[in-house]
Amino acid sequence: MKVLVVGSGGREGTCLLATHLLPDVWYELRVRASKSDHARATLELLTSEGEVIDTISCTDLPAGGGTFTHLTIGSRSPDGATADVTVDDVAVYEERS
Repeated sequence: MKVLVVGSGGREGTCLLATHLLPDVWYELRVRASKSDHARATLELLTSEGEVIDTISCTDLPAGGGTFTHLTIGSRSPDGATADVTVDDVAVYEERS
């Protein structure tokens, strides 16, 4: 499981959570990310009851400036993914300063 960011000039960066998911198990995934050419992203994998299984924070990601305009969940491959993932609910929160 990973976050892929695409920033200025098409530069890409990833933040990889190495834990593998089990089939037929519900998980919660939390993603926190900032926008900049040296952005920070945090991934948290939780059980369906909210207990943290694994977490990772990555820095210096080339996410570009401005605001996020797209959020894609799943594979960006035009041929599909190697596993089926069902997304039950998505909530997006913008941090206000």
